[in-house]
Amino acid sequence: ATLSVDQLLAQRFNCLLDDGFLTINLF
Repeated sequence: ATLSVDQLLAQRFNCLLDDGFLTINLF
């Protein structure tokens, strides 16, 4: 299955959000 650009961007954005939330929770 091929991912569209929008799906790839959304996936990366979600990963960034997850990392941000983890960082905020750690500190």
